Amino acid sequence: GKFEDGLRATEAAMVICVDCGDEVGQALCLLSLSKAHLVRGLPLKAKKASEKALNLFHEQSSDLLAAAALEILVQALIGQEQRKEALQRAKQELLSFLGSGDKWAVPRMRGCLVTALRSMDRKKEALSEAERALEAAEELTRGQASPVPSTLVVEAMKHVAVLNMLTGKVDKAKELADRFLPMCRQLGDLEGETLMNELIGRAVQERGVFEEKAAKELEAEELILQLKDAMLARDGPSFKSVLEKCYENENVFTENVEEIISPVIETDPEGLYEFFLRNQPEKWKINPEEDRKSFDNSTSFDRRLMYYAFRLGAMGYGPGFRLIKSAHRLGKDLASSQGAGTLNLMDTCPDWEERVFWHPGILDCVLQVGAVRGMPDEYMESTKIKAPEPPEVS
Repeated sequence: GKFEDGLRATEAAMVICVDCGDEVGQALCLLSLSKAHLVRGLPLKAKKASEKALNLFHEQSSDLLAAAALEILVQALIGQEQRKEALQRAKQELLSFLGSGDKWAVPRMRGCLVTALRSMDRKKEALSEAERALEAAEELTRGQASPVPSTLVVEAMKHVAVLNMLTGKVDKAKELADRFLPMCRQLGDLEGETLMNELIGRAVQERGVFEEKAAKELEAEELILQLKDAMLARDGPSFKSVLEKCYENENVFTENVEEIISPVIETDPEGLYEFFLRNQPEKWKINPEEDRKSFDNSTSFDRRLMYYAFRLGAMGYGPGFRLIKSAHRLGKDLASSQGAGTLNLMDTCPDWEERVFWHPGILDCVLQVGAVRGMPDEYMESTKIKAPEPPEVS
């Protein structure tokens, strides 16, 4: 209950270590600070502290502690919605480590990769990595006579059991949970014991739910792969049929489609765009020429005057929320018109704004674009229209 006292004591210890040139002590203090910041819901501070600790542990060739720092760093990046960076960092550290690192740190390193993959809902890949982590942990502890199970094995098995359940392998998940439960009790791992009891209960009560969800996700994956194959073969009828199914399948997500087919599109962007236009499902057909005509007849607004109008209406947006670059009204009256626009971050924005999944300024500006439907024509984009001059101060 004396968290602040402990935090101050750790910071004081780190100052002493810095003054004494004790880099090992400094790294350990940074690791403790990063854990504390993560627990308190301060991912940015946790990220900075864990990154410094990780670099120091690398310099000292302390692989086990480097793995511990990486765990905090990955969780901190995920806490900042920087999931792709967390995955990239986990992969990078694991690859550089596998060549010459301490084999006892391998399970924890792979565990970091599992955490990053799970945060992106890439369950199959996460399960594969979790199984590798478990295999590495069991290999390290094989032949040991200790009656107490290895924490490395237990931590890896947690991931494997949960991911088997999430991927619809309910019987396998229950089998692992039954095997894992006594180990948790031996280690006094109350969190693990609770988790395994929950898995066992859900395996009995919610079997159908997990299996049905896994089957739908598998169907979505197969559809995306069929779409890729149809594009590679330039098979128009198959592409059209599969694309319609993709549109109608709630488990087919845009980011997953992009990840699979983007390498194909990069081989011939113009040709595949034409292929797409020729083979669209009738129900979901788009016509770029018609859309272009709508924009040709649209009303464009001066962004500066728009934000001036917002300010007059007591909506004084700051720089981070003035991200509209162009705004257009498609249609003439409020009832039938649509708002359209382009948005972009500020050139001077910090790095995190480019990585965050749901940027608050961008989301707000999406709503702002809708306001052009009722924007007076005097705020139209024109070389003759100028922003009102501020009143003179006498």
